[in-house]
Amino acid sequence: MNRKKAIYRIALISGGLVGIVGGVKTYGLFKTPELKKLDSLQPLVDELAEAIIPASDTPGAKDAKVGAFVTLMLKECTGRKAQNNFIEGLDDLVFHCMNRYGKPFELCNTAQKEAALLHFERKATISNRFISKAKDYLLGQSFFTTLKKYTVLGYCTSNPGATKALRYDHIPGQYKGCIALNNKAAWATQ
Repeated sequence: MNRKKAIYRIALISGGLVGIVGGVKTYGLFKTPELKKLDSLQPLVDELAEAIIPASDTPGAKDAKVGAFVTLMLKECTGRKAQNNFIEGLDDLVFHCMNRYGKPFELCNTAQKEAALLHFERKATISNRFISKAKDYLLGQSFFTTLKKYTVLGYCTSNPGATKALRYDHIPGQYKGCIALNNKAAWATQ
């Protein structure tokens, strides 16, 4: 065998392997997500939300039932890529905690939970903003980004979060019952 044929075969095998790995990753992004799996992992999602917003002198994420909100948002309002990334991320988290700490995330202490979440936050963080946006567009949002976004949204829009953790005003601003329009279009918000 001469050198040209050997280099050609090595390049062909390497290209084939890269194509196979890329195909598997692409299939993982676009396959139909196993949304029923989220129901069985609901206690884990509750614990993750509580680890992000723990109870203190204000109610925590569990008190606001944020885990159920995260699951609902994933099922109803999230794209297929992000759904698959989230379910894969939950599996990775379970695997990470079992290998690292020898127990599931729910049974870890606070320091171990924080370390596990920091691990996944570092994994999801890209310093270049342009590359991060392109990655989110092409591959979907990462597990941790989706979890954090929906946890904060669910907590801030919940009754305990809005009334006890945040300042809440039933009627913001000043009430003006009758305003002359002077032949102008009406405001949609006032």
